[in-house]
Amino acid sequence: MFNDYSKMKLLAVAETKFAYWIITLKWFKVIERNLQDLVLSDQWNMYRDDDVGQAQFVKERVLDDL
Repeated sequence: MFNDYSKMKLLAVAETKFAYWIITLKWFKVIERNLQDLVLSDQWNMYRDDDVGQAQFVKERVLDDL
């Protein structure tokens, strides 16, 4: 579903060194608007029916300015 909103690909989570987290945070900043568009879409509303609690948690984090 993310690919509909961004040309970038999601990174896989893996245990690595500290630099990985720096790169990941910078990457999230680059795709922030794409993630916001995703969680505000009608597709997200259909997806969230699978796990409402987790979907709401993700949506709150993506839309949180802090």
